Amino acid sequence: MALPPTSEYHGVSAPICQPAFYVDCAFNFNNKEEAFIFTADQCLQINYACGRTKDFIIKGPMSITDFFPSLKYYIFATGIDAAFTSSVENEVYIFRRNKYALLNFVSGNIIVGPKEITDSFPSLKNTIFEQGIDTAFASSRHNEAYIFKGDQYALINFAPGTTDDYLVNPPKNITLGFPSLKGTVYQDGLDAAFRAKATNEAYIFKGNTYALINYAPGTTDDHIINMVTPISDGFHSLKGIIPRYP
Repeated sequence: MALPPTSEYHGVSAPICQPAFYVDCAFNFNNKEEAFIFTADQCLQINYACGRTKDFIIKGPMSITDFFPSLKYYIFATGIDAAFTSSVENEVYIFRRNKYALLNFVSGNIIVGPKEITDSFPSLKNTIFEQGIDTAFASSRHNEAYIFKGDQYALINFAPGTTDDYLVNPPKNITLGFPSLKGTVYQDGLDAAFRAKATNEAYIFKGNTYALINYAPGTTDDHIINMVTPISDGFHSLKGIIPRYP
């Protein structure tokens, strides 16, 4: 997320004439306490050591195209808006504006795409998401993911390898599906998110803050585990990296 010059976001001021980039996108590494973090055109892989503030950097930061050379000549080279891991091991869906690709994040190879989102997700036609997705994270439920844009979210069954996807929950206000976020900075939108290794838990980000939530799939019994906290307090390894100034 880029903030305007001299702006202040939850007590952190960006230097004059320099926009600040926080966590733009993230996704989890299957069944590990690891995640990929994207800020502007940079990427890093971390072990987030859930709840222990002993997180550390595994690789990076480096440019997205150094991390994933197959993305070099595509729209994703300069940034990724949203991503969620597939139920197929080592595969992730990445989104930028109205485009998406399916990537093997271990080999770095593109499996499908880039294509328009609605070419492979026809359930998103004529919805707020057909022109782009701000944030996403995979659910613990098989083949399901939460997608966000502005103050709206939807739950999709993404039916990997087919175009038989469908909306489990159609677009609605974030606080209708996540009442625990009402009255927080996240009620109007998220910058990034990734599913945690722990069942039904996810990290969500906005500006210089993050929270850990239990998203209670299939219910509205979600709750915040760690209250809204500065990123650097919960992810010590990101100090000096986030925010990033161009």
